[in-house]
Order: sequence, then structure tokens, then C-alpha cells
Amino acid sequence: MMQYSRQGLYIERKKNSKHRLTSGKKSVDWVNIFLFVLLFVVVILFIVT
Repeated sequence: MMQYSRQGLYIERKKNSKHRLTSGKKSVDWVNIFLFVLLFVVVILFIVT
């Protein structure tokens, strides 16, 4: 019974880690997009002023 629960926890952990990786990648993409937009806006403001 203990071994079974351990396996279940391990499987859950694997799923969570996979989910974390995908969510992490998504968050990284969002950060990159945000930084790119911010840089673009700063450059436009610099040119305009």
C-alpha cells in the first residue's frame, strides 16, 4: 500500500513537473513579448521626443 501511494505520488510529480515546464515556457514567452513591446515603445518615445 505504501509502495503504491509512493508510485502515485511519483507519477503525480512527473505530471506536475511536465505542466510546470510548459507553463514556464509560456510565461517566458510572455515575458519576452512584454520586454520586446516595452523596448519598442521606449524606442518610439525616444524618436518622437
